[in-house]
Amino acid sequence: MRKLKAETKGGKSMKKTVRNIIIFLVITALVGTFSPMGMKQSAAQITTPEETVYQYISALNNHNWNEVVSLLTGDEQSAVKGFIANPENEGQDILGVLSAQIVEIKEMPSDAARFATTVDSYRSTYGDVHVFYAGINYTVENESEFYLNGVNYNLIVVVPENGSWRIVQFSMAPIDTFVKWGYGFNSPSENAALEVLKQREEGRIVNYQGKLLGTNIATEEQLNEEKGEQ
Repeated sequence: MRKLKAETKGGKSMKKTVRNIIIFLVITALVGTFSPMGMKQSAAQITTPEETVYQYISALNNHNWNEVVSLLTGDEQSAVKGFIANPENEGQDILGVLSAQIVEIKEMPSDAARFATTVDSYRSTYGDVHVFYAGINYTVENESEFYLNGVNYNLIVVVPENGSWRIVQFSMAPIDTFVKWGYGFNSPSENAALEVLKQREEGRIVNYQGKLLGTNIATEEQLNEEKGEQ
């Protein structure tokens, strides 16, 4: 998935944008790691992989960061704990999420998501992989290329670790590809998300009301730099 460049005005806006990107990467750029015990054992039957996704979103909605952390795989827990413990982040909501609720979710064949996630690596590490495509209705503090007010679509990967189901990846979903391959929901909210995606492909970052949040259109200077021109 290509990175988007949002235009900002002034140092304060740039600082906020950089912080949002860092927070997004801390929470969503999750990478599988080896667990020393029970790595390939079946997860405890207390919950199912799908119930784990619901628990995670419920914890986000309730701002229960301890539970959010507990539902991630080992090394990711350490990364998020470090962010929360940083005095500069005291009293701040992770991601600026004010509320979150799943409105539609389906489990996909894990092999169908190979292009969007490292399924084979996760399977080699954890022995079992469950991939979910979910529409989640967010209310956020500040809309960005990562989160909009309304239904956002995420790709969520759940694996067994030490007898529990845990989330190893939570990222933006490639909506257009999933729809093209017949894995879409064909819902009004998904169709709206596709329209927003089309705008982004043309360089315009907009919300569901059509408000321009930024652009990723290269300037003449950037184009010249790519060509090696001064």
